[in-house]
Amino acid sequence: MPFNPPRRPCRVNDCTQVAQAVSRFCPKHLKAFTRHGHEEGRAIRTFELRPYRALAANLLKRFGDRRDVQAALLWLSKMLDKAPEDAAGVELQRLKSQGVTPEEMFRAALAIWTFGRERPRALPDDARLTYALGRAIVRLRRRRRVFARTSLRLQTFNVPPRAFAYVGLRIRECLPVLFERLIALDEAEHQEEAALRRLIREGDERVASR
Repeated sequence: MPFNPPRRPCRVNDCTQVAQAVSRFCPKHLKAFTRHGHEEGRAIRTFELRPYRALAANLLKRFGDRRDVQAALLWLSKMLDKAPEDAAGVELQRLKSQGVTPEEMFRAALAIWTFGRERPRALPDDARLTYALGRAIVRLRRRRRVFARTSLRLQTFNVPPRAFAYVGLRIRECLPVLFERLIALDEAEHQEEAALRRLIREGDERVASR
């Protein structure tokens, strides 16, 4: 008689679905685990990232001449030039051939970092952040559509999730301290501007009260 393994519930809290085969998760959460590094991970939508992309571009424009930022850009350039010979390396070589610049990579990673920093419930500081950092860089350029050998239809082949993990881990190893430094500089400037506006307002009120 064929062996029928017992049906096990998905390990995610409040999920009523049955785990798939030998996995701990149901198909939905297994897909999330594979794509985002966590069973409850999700893609960050474009409209959610829009203000953080603008902030990242502004920070790079204002502080791009700093030595530490220039060193980070050089490191990102070397990441493209010396890609490993695996799935992540294939994606990095593709990005280089498609004209991706270190500045684009820096802005993409900084936008994800600031998003996770300000919205930790949407993007917690765990594997989800790592995969999101890698995904933001690897998807700066989409894969070109090619003809499949088995048909005459154009197809776009998916990026292996381990490529997101590799790039995200490299970013997390080297750039978070710099990201936090730039964010702190930005916040300090805003506080100084707010204090100056408050002093000007108080001075105007004193003059008006005489």
